[in-house]
Amino acid sequence: MRFAGSLASRRSRAPKSGPTTARRRAPDVEENQGVKDVKRRQKTTDRASSERALPKRALPKRFDLAQHPMFYMAHILHRNAENVAAALRPSRFDPSAWRILATLQYRDGLTIKELSRFSVLERSFVSRVVLKLERDGVVQRRTSAHDRRAVRVTLTRKGLDVFRTILLPATQRQVKIAFEGVPKKDMDVLFSVLARAMSNVYAAGNGFPPL
Repeated sequence: MRFAGSLASRRSRAPKSGPTTARRRAPDVEENQGVKDVKRRQKTTDRASSERALPKRALPKRFDLAQHPMFYMAHILHRNAENVAAALRPSRFDPSAWRILATLQYRDGLTIKELSRFSVLERSFVSRVVLKLERDGVVQRRTSAHDRRAVRVTLTRKGLDVFRTILLPATQRQVKIAFEGVPKKDMDVLFSVLARAMSNVYAAGNGFPPL
């Protein structure tokens, strides 16, 4: 009974929750919320002020491909090679054969390394093309008289005929198409500019142009 009485007395001393207590707490909650609102508005104001203070950075100007000469040259060479390949399709030859035979008719008796440099083709690929052209009877391989390890490639009579009657007309038509409407004086300037540019790019790599 004593235990029950002490428990009852503690319950009687405990604060009663109810509308009165909720009314007492409401001002505290409202005050805390007001402080949070003030801090939030202050942060927004500070952020806006800092953004106004920072200078606006201009967007980087895009690189204009229309003013990049190599863009034109790359597309011209790529598309012209496709056009030449299509023109040569009825024959047994392709643009790589054109490069090899055109080089040999200009400077005969070159090594595979020299042919690779002149034709701008990878050396092992040149070796395979030369083997095929030799089977077709348009080139011959001969051991160099000065260096038994070097093999020189020469153009045969048949090869010269193939170049003049098949390869050259097909490629000349494509060049004519590519530069249709360009006056001769402009073509003269073009060759001068290209020669200078080729010399410059080779000099930049401590090399020398093939021509």
